[in-house]
Amino acid sequence: MTQTQNVTSLPAKRYDVIAIGFHWVMAVLIGGAAIMGLMIDDVPRGPPRFAWVNTHSVIGASILVLVVLRLVWRKRNPPPALPADMHPLEKKVSTPVHHLLYTLIVLVPVFGVVNLFYRGRGIDFGFFQIQPGILQNRSVVGVVAEIHSLLAFSLMGLVGLHTVAALWHQFYRRDNLLGRMLPWK
Repeated sequence: MTQTQNVTSLPAKRYDVIAIGFHWVMAVLIGGAAIMGLMIDDVPRGPPRFAWVNTHSVIGASILVLVVLRLVWRKRNPPPALPADMHPLEKKVSTPVHHLLYTLIVLVPVFGVVNLFYRGRGIDFGFFQIQPGILQNRSVVGVVAEIHSLLAFSLMGLVGLHTVAALWHQFYRRDNLLGRMLPWK
């Protein structure tokens, strides 16, 4: 059987509906936070930028909460096994790449919140606020902001690789690996 043939003789085992929901909600939030982060320097200073940064921060904090919930869910509801006919190298790379994705999804918002707090700013969720709780320290801000940016760009690159791999499986290998995570059957 060649790699371009349809290798799905049996339907791929799907993730459960909760895992699928976490995946796609987080994908949208991470994409939105990334776009906002890339555009932040173009937003005029003053109230518009404050609102922009606050929205970016609320999204980041939401991602952090969701990734913790997602990891708890994943621990209690393990993902379906990888297809038996998957290439050994793909299987070997899949787990560390997913672990790195989760690590970056945690670290990017953590460094973002630390950056925000060291700037002396809190996060306003509308119905409650989180105050910095630490003294403003401009000497730390530059380093933490740089780490946040590097981690965010690393996450965007890894998300791009993850997306290309999923599309490669769907349209080149035709093994329906992507179908395991799609919200529809």
